[in-house]
Amino acid sequence: GLARATGFHRIVVGDHWVWAVRNRWTGIGTILFHVSFVVIACAAGVLLFADSGFTGEFVLTEGESTRVSAESYITTEGEGNPPEFDVGAISIEPRFHEDVLLFTKLEATLDTPSGHESVSVGNPWHPDVLTNVALTDFGWSLQLTGDAAIGTTGTYVYDLKVFPSGTQDRLDLNLGNDAYIVDVRIFGDYVDRDGQPGSRSFNADDPRVLLTVRRAMTNGEDRLLVDAELLEIGDVIEVPGGSIHIDGVLTHGVFEVTRDPIRAVVLLGLVMALVGTIARLLFPRTEMLVWEQGGETHVYVRSDVYGRQHQIESAIANVLKRRG
Repeated sequence: GLARATGFHRIVVGDHWVWAVRNRWTGIGTILFHVSFVVIACAAGVLLFADSGFTGEFVLTEGESTRVSAESYITTEGEGNPPEFDVGAISIEPRFHEDVLLFTKLEATLDTPSGHESVSVGNPWHPDVLTNVALTDFGWSLQLTGDAAIGTTGTYVYDLKVFPSGTQDRLDLNLGNDAYIVDVRIFGDYVDRDGQPGSRSFNADDPRVLLTVRRAMTNGEDRLLVDAELLEIGDVIEVPGGSIHIDGVLTHGVFEVTRDPIRAVVLLGLVMALVGTIARLLFPRTEMLVWEQGGETHVYVRSDVYGRQHQIESAIANVLKRRG
């Protein structure tokens, strides 16, 4: 009864002695701990001889929501399956230190199935336990609305390669039945420098758009319509096929997606090691031996982790004395 009262089980009673043990299954913790090394080693072996992961990039512009699928990735590496998930960009905020090409902030707020997530290089979003989505770069996008005199009217967002300020990119615009070639230069944080467009910093505050518009002709000789005209947000350019409204300069983000199934195996190994260690530390196998010799009762208790347990021995000895 004394052994059971102090948590010991598997009691063996002999001639003038009693042996018992508690936490006899703690050895499973030792097995888990050692097996975890085998699991992690196997994962490392797979990494050495097989490229089962995936790394890819996709572009998302402020205000855009999409289903990221295999067709969404602009670059891919690895032999793993491209992750698919739903996501939207609420805002993308790049900030620089004045006119120095030094990020003070590059962060996106994403609309995800689990709510709003703040994402940066060092703070990725996890659509699932195996997938990371990090914001690694950004660019500017130009939103235009074309009002056609005849034919289709629509609003278009063009992701441009126009950073830093003053860099030129080209886009094709179909307006009604006509096609236009538009050269674009964007000046963020605009300032007039002796009659020439410039920028105070690398930030996109108060931008201006410098447009050159040509009409694509069937004979291959494009007709110049607008020659390097500096426009503000909200301005309108009249062209033969209608008009082009400058709606705004948006920010798009380049998001890097990484997925590695081996991570789950490594995580399993680490969890096994942690569980095994906790089991060994919190529930060590402990044996008790009580025997009578020369008219005296002796108590010996030992843990296979912490050694001899004098406190438990004293508690058992005190109970035996009270019982006489």
